[in-house]
Amino acid sequence: MMVLCVSSPGLQRRSGHQRGKGTEGGSGFSGPARDPGAVRTGGESTINPLQFREGEFESKGGFHGKGSWSLTGGSSRLQLTLVALNQPHSGDMMGLDMVDRMCYEQAKAMGLAPHYRAFISSHKQDLVHVVYPGFREALPVTNLRGDVMFWNWRSIFSGNGGSFSPRIPIYSFDGRDVLSDPFWPKKSIWHGSTSRGLRMVDKHCETWRADNLSVTGQSSSLTSGLLLGQQTRSCSNEFIVLCIETHKNL
Repeated sequence: MMVLCVSSPGLQRRSGHQRGKGTEGGSGFSGPARDPGAVRTGGESTINPLQFREGEFESKGGFHGKGSWSLTGGSSRLQLTLVALNQPHSGDMMGLDMVDRMCYEQAKAMGLAPHYRAFISSHKQDLVHVVYPGFREALPVTNLRGDVMFWNWRSIFSGNGGSFSPRIPIYSFDGRDVLSDPFWPKKSIWHGSTSRGLRMVDKHCETWRADNLSVTGQSSSLTSGLLLGQQTRSCSNEFIVLCIETHKNL
């Protein structure tokens, strides 16, 4: 039997909405090492990021991408969480390491276990390999509230574009629903990947360091219900950037 021990310190919603290339704090970075849908229950567009973290999954006849799972009371946290950064970004994110750092620091700042990395491919990384091997099939992928989006990490990369129910909100680290909040006017994400999570050599905004109109990156419109849709867009666009929890402390 596996027992998860995860700390849940107190948390307060932050009110500042500031765009930027990085996050405040020390210059040292010791983030996670690389590689060793419930139906929306209310109309809220903002949550306390830890309010729905306490729960365990109850099957409702199997998940088919249309909201077949829900949360019940309890303390199990057997899931990998998909969360958005607190601001949109152009293709110039100062490189993959900086995006990973933003995921790490924003998770840590909100009291979450800082085991998050960017949901993107780059010249040195395939998205499909971001989650640690031992967690790619065992755990469902959820939003910050605990609504199940995918059976497991591998199911995102079956070749169907990472189909999920668009009725399931995707929250930022500070608890805003990026699909409804006007702070993210463009409801697309950067991912730089094929539909199977492999890097696209010429579609990663020059290793996520360029925001020129003439340079392109691979993206997906979340309103289409796809995480890995295949739209090539100018790197001058400011899109949503997602982070994925890579593992759990056992």
